[in-house]
Amino acid sequence: MAAIEKPQAERREGSESPASEPRDRATPGTRSSGSRRLAPYIQLRTLLLRYLSPILVDTVLNQAMFKRRLSAHTLSVAECHDLAPDIMLGLRLFVEEKRLPELMVSLAEILDSKEL
Repeated sequence: MAAIEKPQAERREGSESPASEPRDRATPGTRSSGSRRLAPYIQLRTLLLRYLSPILVDTVLNQAMFKRRLSAHTLSVAECHDLAPDIMLGLRLFVEEKRLPELMVSLAEILDSKEL
């Protein structure tokens, strides 16, 4: 029985690296140099992570976006404003009552800022 040879990785023309080489996978809305603003979804998620666990944050955001048929990758500033009431429904369930006013103020500041 003849030995089976494994195929070698495809090579790009003029390149010594395999076709499956890692690509730059920068987060949408950000640059490695930090010169661009963060994407609206990332800003919202970062804020909510100060008050909730990652699993709860993702659940609240995903449910709100699913309800409105939105995507984290394409979420616009206007859509963030539309999501706020849906997000607040989930936050009222999971954020400690004494921390909720602080979160609401922080959320309003982010939504009203020109940096979002």
